[in-house]
Amino acid sequence: MNYRNTRQKEIILKTVRSLYHPTITDVAELVRHEHPSIGVSTVYRNVNLLVEQGQLRRLPMPDQAMHYDANLHPHQHFQCVDCGKILDLDFDPYDQLAEYMKEKAQLEIIAHETVFSGRCPQCGHGAHS
Repeated sequence: MNYRNTRQKEIILKTVRSLYHPTITDVAELVRHEHPSIGVSTVYRNVNLLVEQGQLRRLPMPDQAMHYDANLHPHQHFQCVDCGKILDLDFDPYDQLAEYMKEKAQLEIIAHETVFSGRCPQCGHGAHS
């Protein structure tokens, strides 16, 4: 891989890390604003490459947009149904289920993704009930 592609990938990864659960459109807009010589197709190609290399993960969310996360440790997500904000939930409720599936059903869970939907504190817990 040549220097230019490596440098572009570093810029794109740094951009994703600077944003909180961005869509690829968010990443492309910020990269193009700060580095006009980097094309949108380069951003898309490199984000997908970073996912394949395990440096980013895709977050399919209830809002139908694909978001990306540079936080690779196991965690779940919460998305507000009103404002769309995505929050990290730093616990993994599936440890016991994975153990059960491996021991009892001989199934090995490699990955899972759970997104909880609701309202964040800024949008109000009971305001829309």
